[in-house]
Amino acid sequence: MDIKIINNNSMGTNTYIVSIEKEAIVIDPVGSMNTIFDYIEKNELKVKYILLTHGHGDHIGLVPELKEITKAPVYVHNEDEEMINDSLINLSVHFEKTVSFKSDYYYDHKNNLKLGEETITVIHTPGHTKGSVCIQIGDSLFTGDTLFKGSIGRTDFYGGDYNTIIQSLNNIKTLDSNLKVYPGHGPSSQLSTECTTNPYFQL
Repeated sequence: MDIKIINNNSMGTNTYIVSIEKEAIVIDPVGSMNTIFDYIEKNELKVKYILLTHGHGDHIGLVPELKEITKAPVYVHNEDEEMINDSLINLSVHFEKTVSFKSDYYYDHKNNLKLGEETITVIHTPGHTKGSVCIQIGDSLFTGDTLFKGSIGRTDFYGGDYNTIIQSLNNIKTLDSNLKVYPGHGPSSQLSTECTTNPYFQL
């Protein structure tokens, strides 16, 4: 499994292109469409899904364009559908361009999402937003703005709740400690490291 990290936007958001052989998913597409599409085209990838960890504007900015080019369906948690529909709630009115759209599917147990032979497991981790999720593929955990290296996402935006995100961390703590953590902002980490050094795991 190959993981391409693209971080070329003013908000420092990590976009992930995860591929197995020639099949790929894109997690939280933002920044330069040319950079994302050039990587997809150069590696002859077929984008199977566009997956969102949550509905904030700094994580969804390129969804309409990427969907138009790739024809890949967009998935989001149903609790964040309202957010992606409204540029005020998703805060994109404060960025370079506003964005609003509708998803194609909500995450649920019936999705049976796969990349190659790997099962994609979506874990609801509310707190940063009502519909925040972590996405597990193999030994990799894409945590959006729920968990950063040494920190967590803000909870003072619409739909955020501090006590809820702490409960989500407690749920994450039960996962395999060998998982590599790929957050929505900042450097990657290891779940075992976060469980022992991240102060929010100690609460």
